[in-house]
Amino acid sequence: MNQIQLIMPQLIYSKIIEHCRDSLPNESCGLLTGNDNHVNRFWPLDNELKSTKLYFVSKRSLEKVLTKINQTGEQVLAIYHTHPTTAPVPSYYDLQNHPDETVQMMIISFKTEPPKSKIYTIKNRLHSEGLIILKFKK
Repeated sequence: MNQIQLIMPQLIYSKIIEHCRDSLPNESCGLLTGNDNHVNRFWPLDNELKSTKLYFVSKRSLEKVLTKINQTGEQVLAIYHTHPTTAPVPSYYDLQNHPDETVQMMIISFKTEPPKSKIYTIKNRLHSEGLIILKFKK
């Protein structure tokens, strides 16, 4: 299998980190959208569990955001969430509950400073690591 690459502007990545940092000590989550593995937008979601170890978004909340995303003509490329105190590696819970094999999983760990991020493809509850490429404006 080819290694997945997720390409995103540094500015979007910085805003994701800011959103996640603001949610600490709880996990935070959201969606990344774009086309052809190029991220154009991020969509922060509310972790309705307010938990330091899990995140949950209700079907109703998710459907509202997905309706807006459909209007952009973009596709959901990845679901991101944080691990406030552990490494950016999918947990058993993450693997069991990942909703769509065509959507990548991005995990941002605040175990270290600066935070460390990794992207994964999840298939049959197994993960393979990809590459996040940050683009800086010229």
